[in-house]
Parts: sequence; C-alpha cells; structure tokens
Amino acid sequence: MSKRWFWRVTILLTGLLAADQALFAQETDVIRGRVTSDDGRAIAGATVSASSIPNNVTKTVRTDKNGRYTITFANGDGDYWVAFASVGYTPKRFELKRIADEVVLVADARIERNAELLETVSVKADRARTARNGGNDALGTEKSITTVAVDPAQSGNLAALAASSPGVQLIPGADGNPDQFSVFGLGGDQNRSTLNGMGFGGTEVPRDAATRASLGVTPWDVSRGGFSGGQLSLKTQSGSNFSSQVVSSLLNAPQLDWTDRSGRALGAEYASLSFGAATAGPISLDKSFYSAGYQFDRRSSDLPTLGNANSVALGIAGVARDSVTRLQNILGRAGVPLSVGSAPSLRVHERGLFLANFDFAPPTSTSGQALNVTVTGSLNRTNAPFAQVTGLSTNDFQSTTLFGAAQARHTNYTRGGLLSESMLGVSQSRITTEPYLQLPGGIVRVASTFDDGSSGITGLSFGGSRIQETRSTSTIASGENQLSGFSVNNQHSLKFTTALRYEDFQRDLTSNALGNFSYNSLADLAADKPVAFTRLLAPRGQTSRQLVGSVSLGDTYRVRTNLQVQYGVRIDGNRFLSLPVANDSLRAMFGVDNSQVPNKIYVSPRVGFSWTYGEAAQLAVANGFVRGPRAVVRGGVGVFQNTPGADLIGTALSNTGLPDATRPLVCVGTAAPTPVWNQYAVRAQNIPSTCANGSAGTVFSSGAPDVSLLSSAFSAQQAIRANLN
Repeated sequence: MSKRWFWRVTILLTGLLAADQALFAQETDVIRGRVTSDDGRAIAGATVSASSIPNNVTKTVRTDKNGRYTITFANGDGDYWVAFASVGYTPKRFELKRIADEVVLVADARIERNAELLETVSVKADRARTARNGGNDALGTEKSITTVAVDPAQSGNLAALAASSPGVQLIPGADGNPDQFSVFGLGGDQNRSTLNGMGFGGTEVPRDAATRASLGVTPWDVSRGGFSGGQLSLKTQSGSNFSSQVVSSLLNAPQLDWTDRSGRALGAEYASLSFGAATAGPISLDKSFYSAGYQFDRRSSDLPTLGNANSVALGIAGVARDSVTRLQNILGRAGVPLSVGSAPSLRVHERGLFLANFDFAPPTSTSGQALNVTVTGSLNRTNAPFAQVTGLSTNDFQSTTLFGAAQARHTNYTRGGLLSESMLGVSQSRITTEPYLQLPGGIVRVASTFDDGSSGITGLSFGGSRIQETRSTSTIASGENQLSGFSVNNQHSLKFTTALRYEDFQRDLTSNALGNFSYNSLADLAADKPVAFTRLLAPRGQTSRQLVGSVSLGDTYRVRTNLQVQYGVRIDGNRFLSLPVANDSLRAMFGVDNSQVPNKIYVSPRVGFSWTYGEAAQLAVANGFVRGPRAVVRGGVGVFQNTPGADLIGTALSNTGLPDATRPLVCVGTAAPTPVWNQYAVRAQNIPSTCANGSAGTVFSSGAPDVSLLSSAFSAQQAIRANLN
C-alpha cells in the first residue's frame, strides 16, 4: 500500500462522525419467537398478538407445532405490546421495542400452567432490518431529522431538512433549480433522496404530511447505495386506527418586516400566505389506512427594475439616474421595447404540494401480505426570477416546474420463511420557461458619476431574456425486489436485493437562442456599434437515456444478544442507451473517440458492527416495559459509490463537432453585425446567424461547432468512509 493510501485510510479509520441514536421505524418489522411452557415444551396453537403502540394496530397469529411464530408489520414503528395466550396457561404480555440496531425483533416467551402471578420476562430484541433504501441503516449510523431547526417556511424542503443536521451545508438553488445539500463538502449531485425506499426526484413535500426523514452517510447495509455523499431517506408514516386532522398556516405582511431604506428599495419586504393541512385514519380498522397532506403557498414582493427603481436602488447598483434616462432614450429611438404587457409589476412565487399514502394490510393474513401505494406531486411557478435593478423587466422570464410520482410496494412473508418486498415506481419532472419578450438581449457598460464625487461602472441589460422558451423533462421508472431470509435461531438475517432503473432525460437548449449584443458604452449603443454578438445556433435539443442496475447480498450476524456484525457487497452498473454520433475527424487528428460513454460496473463492500452495553438507569413504568441499554457503540468501514445520471452525456450528445451539431456563433469587434431591432421584433429570421458580411474563420469570428467528450478513464464519484460513534 502506498503512503498516500496509508494516510487516507488512517485518517478515515480515526475519524469520528456524531450520530443521533433516535431511529425511526423501518419499512417492514419482523417479529419472531418461540412459545414454551414452564417445563420447556413447545406450545402449539398458542395465540400471539402484537399491537403497535403508536398506531394501535393489532395483528394475531398462532404458533406452529414447534411453538414458533412470525408476525410482520409492513410499515413498522419498532414499538409493540406482545401478548401470549393458550388454554390452561396464564396469559402474558410485555413490551417489545427496538433498543439498538436489531435486525429481527425476537420475542420468546415461557408461560406457566395454572400460574397466578406473571413471571418476569426477559426480552431480547433483534431489529427487523429488512427495509430497503428508505429506512434507517441497520447499524444506526443515521440521523433522524426534525423540523425544529428549520424555518417553518422551509419545513417541507428536503435540502433544508438535511442542512439542519450538523456538518451539512445548504446549497441554494440557482437558475431556477431547486436547493441541494452538501456533506463533507461534496457536490449536491453526489447525494440521493428516497421515498419509502425508492429513488425520489422530488425536492419538497407538504410540511404537515405524515412523513419522517433521516440522513445517512455511512449505512453499512449494502442494499442502500447509488450515492457517494449522503442519502436523505423520506418515509411516509403508516396510517393507524386513530383519526387525526392537522391544519397550519403562515402569514407575513410587509408591515411585519424590518429592513433599512436600502432593503426596501431593493424589494426585501414581502407578503406571504401559506396554508397546509393533513388527515389520516383507518379505512377499515386494523386492515387498511390512509394519510394525506397538501399545501398552498404564495409569496410576493416589489420588483425593482431599471424602469421603475428609485435613486436609492440605482445608487446601490452603481448607476446614476441620468445614465438610465439616456439609455431609455437611445432604446426608444432604436425601437427596443422598454416594457411589455406580460411583464409583471411584482415578483410572485406560487407553489402547490400534495402527498397521499394508502396501506392495505390484512391482520389475519398467514402470508403477511401488505400493499402500500403512495402518490405525490408539486407545482412551482415563479415570475421574473432574475429581475434586478440593472435590467429592464423585458429581460426576464416565467419559470414553471411540475413534478409527479407514484409508487407501489408489495410485502409478502411466505410460509417458507422468506420475506419478499417488491416495489415499482415512476416519476416525471418538467421545467419550462417563457420569456416576456422574444427579442435578442443586450448589455451595455455604463460609467456613472454621483453627486458625492464617487463613480461606478455597471452593465445594464435590455431587450429579451438570454433564456428563451426552454423545456426539460426527466422521466424515471424503476423496480426493486428484496428477499430476506432468517435462520431458525435468528442469528443470521440474509438479504438479497436487485434493482433496475430506466432514466430518460430530454432538454431543449434554447439559452441565448436569439442572440445577445454587447456594447462598451452608451455612445456605441447610440451609434449601433456593438463590441460583440453571440448566439447559440440550432439544433439545441438533446435526449439521453440509460439503464442503471444493482445487486447486493448482505448478512447481519447476531454474535451475541448484545453484539451483531453486518457485512456484504454491492454491485452497481449503468449502460447508456444514447450515444453521441462519432466524429471520424477527431479520431484521425487527435486520437480520441467522442462516441464513448462511461458504461461501467462498480463494487462496494462494507462491514459494520453494533454493541450494546449494560442497562439504562431508568424505572419501568409498569410490569413488562423494556429497559434500554446503558450505551450503544457502532462502527464500520465501507465503499460508497455514486452512479451517473442520464444527463451526464447531454453535452457530448449535442457537441459532436459535426456540421449538424450545436454551433455557438461568436462575432467580436468589426465582425459583430449591426443590429436592426425593429426588424427582429417583426420576424425572428431577421436575427443574424452569421457574423458581419458573412465573415468567418478570422480571429474576430467563429461559427465552428464545439466538441465535448468524456475521457475513457471517467468514473463516477466514490468515497471510502469509516465511522465510530
């Protein structure tokens, strides 16, 4: 091993990562045990009932000829009352609770014949960690997330929730994109979000919806993968026999804001209204349940632009009022609109969210079958997202984002002792933009002198938006199956997981589709002498598709009642179904192949442990209650592998260097064409598609297509991490 890798591993192994030990429920809890009499003989036909304490849902089974039984809860909460009864024996009841990181909840019971008093029952819990990527890690290296440290206005924002954890940084969205989060300083594209164990492309949910969230960066469960940063797991809470309704609202008026004169001039004060509600309860007691939540938001604020900003705002931007007046006069003579009817006078953001969850779990099903269906969606609409004091209102656009997802999960516990969980899901996200003015954009550099003797140089924008009518659509369809088997003595819990995901990404690259003129001064603008003209020529569309598959095999070995080890290996692979058109000239001249894409296979081994020590110094409230351990020690080391997205090769698909590829037009100095603004508004075909006088191939102009390609050595991001807490 080289010194470089030696020190990397040494640092990783000695690194400490604090972890919250409060873990939420798994997708599926498995309760297993054996019922015997006081003389040690198995009791066949004994009635065993498990009641969820939080949800008041009860399931009942009978023991087999060996006195053994199994009960499954498809949306387990990890805390149950377990009761045992048989004719001629004294009934018993005690609490069964996930204490540390148990993979199977083991509840053995010895009941006495004709006994008058209940004997003390020793409960050994083994967590039912048969969950998929959506639940907590089996060895507890995951942090539960609450909304306590989150602004109420962002309590449904997944990135804000993740950033509320220590060491996690919020990355605010840019260019209309949603917020992201960073762990260990890594990019947001290295994270993964899941909903009920399946990949989730959404970025927010209703704040009142019955969900629980956690963030994991070192899950030793190999069934969880597809990230090298962190995994944000979102889980819908199962409905219960209790009915509940929640209503919330957030109100804000500009009169309640405090800001200075500069803030008011720049539109910092805002008015907002947010209304949310949620409801949950039984469809049929102990059999089927529902939960649903929705939310509507509207936020508005002043929209200061170059056309309506006051002197205070202009001064902050570094431009004098007389410079703005002169610019408006020049644009008026050139026929460039100073405003359009579709441009708003207020910056408004509107949002609607919903999430609904349905659980069907027959309490007397001997096979333990259960079905869960979840649907969610969102609508975000923002006008003038980039409007600013240094630009006219015509220089912006309206952005709309639509997202919808549906998933189904079927759980089946067979008589042969196998727990099968199958999932199907589909989601789609669409982002569209609509400009307020379909005209080339322009920017002019303006030097201003102020009354106090200071000066400033600022670029002022006019004309249409650089981002014209754009559309991007991302569609994901996925399926996953997980098989879990348990040894008779509950010491081994084997889990075999397979998953396949299809990704389709389509985008219309219409950024700067109509071109953009640049001027060095107002005098050059008045004389129609641009210093540069740039434009992205058609075609601008790209479509990329790929398949991503994974397979994993892991085991949780309960060495002793207080010590368990989890280990396994995961294999991920991807194959792009779209390929860039090969450019033979590149291969001949530079020896590179632009048609190659990173179709690769990645291997991720992991191992971890969990050890409980002593008994907590606490009093049981009543006979049969569980007393937790004094301490839990966890640790491990493993590889965490990211998988590339379908949009990775989008640029390579468009920029092949061939004649039909995307071509950026760049005209500088004398090669820049003279604009005729009034003709551009009449017919878009009048917009220049060549440099002045058709010049090309000089140092002042370029219309050659670009080439983008991926190195043959490219590999998706990978992290090697160790944890001890």
